[in-house]
Amino acid sequence: MMYSNFYACSPKSCGTESQVRKTAEMKREIFHKPFMNQKEMEDAIELEFSLPGVSKENIKLEWQEQVLTLNATRILNREGMTLKHREFSDRKFKAILRIGDSLDVSSANAQFEHGVLKIKIAKKPIAKISIEVK
Repeated sequence: MMYSNFYACSPKSCGTESQVRKTAEMKREIFHKPFMNQKEMEDAIELEFSLPGVSKENIKLEWQEQVLTLNATRILNREGMTLKHREFSDRKFKAILRIGDSLDVSSANAQFEHGVLKIKIAKKPIAKISIEVK
């Protein structure tokens, strides 16, 4: 049992469910949920995400089945230096938002400036329906 911390366990090989759960958690990636603001205007909504230290190239937005997914990674450049003290670290950000039918995602645009990602999504026009009374 000396090597059980280094290899995947099953209840039969390790004996307890807590050991299996601990091993699975060690393999799981850790994501941080970025701080977010949501602004609503008459014709659109704007989402703002705080992504300090992230470069534009490390931001990925995906839209699928009314779900907007943001993945971003902060990678600190360590080339040509020896780190003496460290309080900043690489970090992965992830946000998953369900977007309703009332928004036109095809009109969405995103801007990234000063560590803040702004996504603006237009609202679909509300169709007015007249009902004839007989």
